[in-house]
Parts: sequence; structure tokens; C-alpha cells
Amino acid sequence: MTRTWPEDVAPKLRGRIMPVKTYRIAWHSYGAHLRIRDAGLIAQLGRFLGIEPELEGAPPAAETDNLITVTEADGEFVITTRDWQSRAASREQLLFTTLEAVGQIFIHDYPGAVFHAGAFLRGNAAIAFFGAPQSGKSTLGFAAWQRDLALLGDDRIMLSDGGRCVRPFPKCVKLRLAGGGALPPGAEQIPIDMMVKADLGYEIHLILARALPGFCAYGTEAEIDVLVELRRGAEGETTLALLAPEAARDAALHNVVSPEFDPMEIIRLIKRQAEKGKLYRLTVGPGATGRALDLLLAL
Repeated sequence: MTRTWPEDVAPKLRGRIMPVKTYRIAWHSYGAHLRIRDAGLIAQLGRFLGIEPELEGAPPAAETDNLITVTEADGEFVITTRDWQSRAASREQLLFTTLEAVGQIFIHDYPGAVFHAGAFLRGNAAIAFFGAPQSGKSTLGFAAWQRDLALLGDDRIMLSDGGRCVRPFPKCVKLRLAGGGALPPGAEQIPIDMMVKADLGYEIHLILARALPGFCAYGTEAEIDVLVELRRGAEGETTLALLAPEAARDAALHNVVSPEFDPMEIIRLIKRQAEKGKLYRLTVGPGATGRALDLLLAL
């Protein structure tokens, strides 16, 4: 397999095999450990997660469950964790899969509610949006970021303060690209080392680095002002309407990805939003994300 190394690591790797090393990616008090010989991937992970990996001798015995091992076999990369094994046929696929593996470790360790949702800031408060897979969360988050609205996340955020507030979760924006993988308008201005287009075979994603300006720092906490359930609509169907709390509650509970969490956080969140009149369903037709964002910002 022909490989092109990034310029900053290529001179170090040509002509010799790099040793296997173990790195720790620390988020708050949690850590994911990677055993790998690819210094270029480690540099990418740090840039795309916005967390600098730390070289370590070996993970503590108590944390071996959080170990990710990357090897090569039969011209492919093999990514192995305690629970699963996956293969990547390219460096772009390797970055995508390793980012997912790191995120799954943090989800498993975090004791609170990790919400399958996104959020951006309007002033000091958050507009949070949840929905089923492919309902448009990443597209809406990307559109908000392009308008210089600070982005907490597009697909995973954390609930805090009894469900009143949200915080960023260590995950990159991974925007599904349509058709042949053409970049969305404005993406061509993103520095080349801050984005990767990963062809997974069944779909193509644009991955954005959290080191880009406009991503909220991990310590950011914002009170939820507006909560929105996203749904895909038909051509010409882009609407914003108040949502019944019963329907929102059931949908929101299905979008908490933590293995253990207090469902009362979600129930209290939905109740508060309904009482404030700040609970909505946003239906977005094809190509109408900009119009949908306008509707949210006008609230």
C-alpha cells in the first residue's frame, strides 16, 4: 500500500520502522490510552480532538480496559479495543475510526448523561438540538459555526447542573458529504491540516479539527435557552413549531448514549423547556439548513 506521510513526520519515518509507544489522551479525570507506532496519527488526534496526547510508559493496570491498539495487517490498519475490532483501509479511515474509539471510551467512563445532540451559543446561552441519526445535527452545527456562532458540538454534548446546562464532549464535527464527496460551500477556506475527508466506502465524511477557531473549550458550560428536536422534511417543508413535552421526552430519552444515567435529568429538562415555551420541533427540508438556522436565531 502506497502511503504519503505528513511533511512534519516523513523525514523521521523514511527508511526505518518506528517503535511502538503508548500515549494517553486525557479529558478531565478520564483517559484513553493508545498503543501505536504512528507518530503522525498521534499528532492528528491531538489537533482534531483539541487535546494534546501525553507519552507514557504503559497504562496503569486499572486502566487497560481503556486501551486502543493500532497495528497493520495485510495492508490494512487494525484498531482494537476491549470490546471490538475494526479495520481501516486508509489513513483517513484510520483517523475516523480511532476518533470513534476514543469517544466510546469517554462515553463509557463518564457517569453523567452524554446527549446525542448538538449545541451552539447565542450570546451566553445555548440552543441545543437533538434528533435521530441523519436528522441534520452536523449540518446545522456546521452552518452555525460558519456564521461565527460558537459551537459546543454537533452530535454529542453533556448535560450538567441537573439538565439545565450543556458542556462540550470530546468529539469532532463529522459532516456527511453528499454525492461524490464535494465539499460544502465555505469549507475550501479551512486550512488543509484542519480537515480530513474520510471515504468510509458507504459514505464520505468531512472531519473538522477542534483546534479551529469557533469551537468552545471543554470547560465551557452554558445554560440551555432553546431545545429543539430536529427532523428531516420533504422539499419545501421547513417549519418551526412548539413541541408537546410528552413527544419530546420520549425522543430525548432515546438520544442519551451513556450506559448509565439519571433519566430524571432529561425529564426535568423537557419540563423546564415546556414551561418556558422554549421547546420546539424543527423540520428541515433539503437544502434549507440556512433557512432553518434563521428561524432558530429569530426566537
